[in-house]
Amino acid sequence: MQKQKIAKAKKLNQQAKQAINLGDFPTAENFLITLLKLFPRHSETLNNLAFCLIQQQKSPDKIEKLLKRAINLKKNYKQAYINLILFYKDTDQPVNALKIYRSLSRHCPLDRRLNLDQARILQDIGQFWESYELLKQLIAEYPDYMEAHFYFANVALRLGDNENAKIHFQTVLDHEFNVVALNNLAMCFLSMRHKDRAEQMLRESISKVPQYAEAYRNLSMLKKFNSIDDPDIRLFESMAENLEIVESQKVHLYFALGKAYDDCAEYEKAFNYYALGNITQRKFYDYSINDPVEKFESLKKAFQTEKGYVPIADEFNDDYPVPIFIVGMPRSGTSLLEQILSSVSSVNALGELTLVENQMIEKSIDSDFFYPRDFHQLTRADLKEFRDLFFEYVKRIEDFQGNESAYKTEYIIDKQPFNFWHVGLILQIFPEAKIIHSMRNALDTCLSNYFQYFHGNLGYVYDLNEIGQYYQLQQQMMDFWKSCYSNSIFTVDYQRLVDEPEKNLVNLFEFLNIEWSQDYLKFYESKRPVRTLSVEQVRSPIYKGSVERWKNYEPWIGDLIRQFD
Repeated sequence: MQKQKIAKAKKLNQQAKQAINLGDFPTAENFLITLLKLFPRHSETLNNLAFCLIQQQKSPDKIEKLLKRAINLKKNYKQAYINLILFYKDTDQPVNALKIYRSLSRHCPLDRRLNLDQARILQDIGQFWESYELLKQLIAEYPDYMEAHFYFANVALRLGDNENAKIHFQTVLDHEFNVVALNNLAMCFLSMRHKDRAEQMLRESISKVPQYAEAYRNLSMLKKFNSIDDPDIRLFESMAENLEIVESQKVHLYFALGKAYDDCAEYEKAFNYYALGNITQRKFYDYSINDPVEKFESLKKAFQTEKGYVPIADEFNDDYPVPIFIVGMPRSGTSLLEQILSSVSSVNALGELTLVENQMIEKSIDSDFFYPRDFHQLTRADLKEFRDLFFEYVKRIEDFQGNESAYKTEYIIDKQPFNFWHVGLILQIFPEAKIIHSMRNALDTCLSNYFQYFHGNLGYVYDLNEIGQYYQLQQQMMDFWKSCYSNSIFTVDYQRLVDEPEKNLVNLFEFLNIEWSQDYLKFYESKRPVRTLSVEQVRSPIYKGSVERWKNYEPWIGDLIRQFD
């Protein structure tokens, strides 16, 4: 009887594999279900059945259970780990994918491809330094691994390590032509203020690979268009009509044309192109306002108590610098504030860090902890550990920047605008922290988000109504934090700052306990690298060009205007 069972199982397994090889996944699924009834604890069958379901994009809960069961039965079953990682990546669960990578590495060594993929996931969740270190090790072990050089150069550029970005992009290009590497190398030169060199590289990208449209968009950001007869506008329009360019690349051309016509004050044409770009881009993302609304409610619940709210933690007895967190909506003036403050010798600006959120991610990777639900489980020791880890990162960044006076600066700046979600947590880890909330006219902010091409999945930015909803939710979140921690938060109104810079900055500097000097109004003369979408703006004196910009587009944004009536 047992022999017959085994013979039947072998036949079913063979039939299933043949069906998989032919791409007939429904048939393979039926064979594997029957096989699993005979041998329910067979890891390979569990894995293969999950694979068939993945290929058919069905039963996600079942896929996860099957693969976890296969791994539990066979701890070193590498293919099951890989399939589970792919499943988590396909279902936009990068943190869970990272958990499986770490679990896999405990049972068998990761090859270079898996390490590269892990580094890319680390970048996806904002853990850029971890990705940087992993790729650095990978290149040391496999110096001819060009993909590792490419992704290392990308993360180096993201972190402001322009020299390493330059070296490794060039390494890739010396091996073989790579249009993305050339485009990104141009952005590296732009960050280093070599505008002419950047333009030359972008035009070379366009010349060699006309279908790579990101180069057109980057080129449009480098120049001011003065006439609709500009040959670059004609070029952008002809390429936007080119049937050989895929839809995801045409998005870049639409944004390039939107920017060009905005420069030329052809506002209706500009809006139509921006709308086309956003409508196209929105197709690629699954977003619902319900997700940030749920996050908002969870945070309110976690930080409200019977007495009102969770008080700021007692100060820690250490010698770390005072952290300044600049928060708010993207495109609300956060880069301008960072650049002004970083002109102070006692202040070191570290860019847009994701360290606070990443600490919660790390804790969830290694345990069942989930933030903000389990916030009250954090002990004083946990907060001290987070604090020490944060400043260890700061030390690494400052060393990396070549700053020999690490920890001798009195203040550091984290200009991650989305830290507005984490103000309560920040004040537990850093009771002495100064929070600057950058605010800008709602319509100007929303429109500026709509007109900006963002890398990564921000979700809300591709639809004006959704941007308006998100703006209001951000405001509600900050209103909540201000009701709890008003003494730790200072609001800067962008329009007032532009109208009367000195008056408003004096008040801000008083809040920060930094002595004011008129020299700080010359912030734009700083040689510090700028890693922001606002690079050209923060290289210039304060100007009024973006105040009430929305009025140029009033005829086409009626629904957005009504949201704020």
